[in-house]
Amino acid sequence: MKQIFLDTNFLLLPGQYALNIIDEIERILHEKYLLLVLDETMTEIKKIVEEQKGLHKTAARLALEIIKKNGIQIKDTSLLQERKNTHHVDDLLFAIAHAQPFHTMIATQDKQLRERLKKRGVPCIVMKGKTHLEIM
Repeated sequence: MKQIFLDTNFLLLPGQYALNIIDEIERILHEKYLLLVLDETMTEIKKIVEEQKGLHKTAARLALEIIKKNGIQIKDTSLLQERKNTHHVDDLLFAIAHAQPFHTMIATQDKQLRERLKKRGVPCIVMKGKTHLEIM
């Protein structure tokens, strides 16, 4: 079963572009998968809700609803070996994906993270044309 980790910027897409990321993931994947977010991603989203205004705050609130409604699992990173070297979410995602490249995908809009993952052969799910998702 493929593990798909959803990055903060990816979780904000439904609120920013009215894109149903859950339906789109179902459309593009033809295998069993498990959706996950890092505990640090949850911290980032909650911080956006607390500190931002307008569209960003609304998008973050919607992201929290999507996580809850769809039973997306929250991965505790406090005991991960990779955690010892970094506190940055992108680095944690990279380390997790690098450790299990054939069982992991990362859903992100972060260009630098995507390029790092591509060099390691880790597939990413990205938004294209503000209307749909693709696997890269």
